[in-house]
Amino acid sequence: MLDLDDFKELNDTYGHAEGDNILKWVASFLKKHIRCNDIPCRTGGDEIIIIMPGASAVGCQEFTERITAALRHEN
Repeated sequence: MLDLDDFKELNDTYGHAEGDNILKWVASFLKKHIRCNDIPCRTGGDEIIIIMPGASAVGCQEFTERITAALRHEN
């Protein structure tokens, strides 16, 4: 599960159009980093869950580490 920190504050400060731009960026980022059979789902305003069929606990942990490193590289 991903939680977009301060997303409500971003929407309140910069408007929903900018929030939509952030969501589009997150979707594009995830598309590059998940497996073709993984399913990202927005479950709330700032929460995204990634369903990873067949992934082991170790595989999920490795994914978490890879995506965290990739996000750090983007910023």
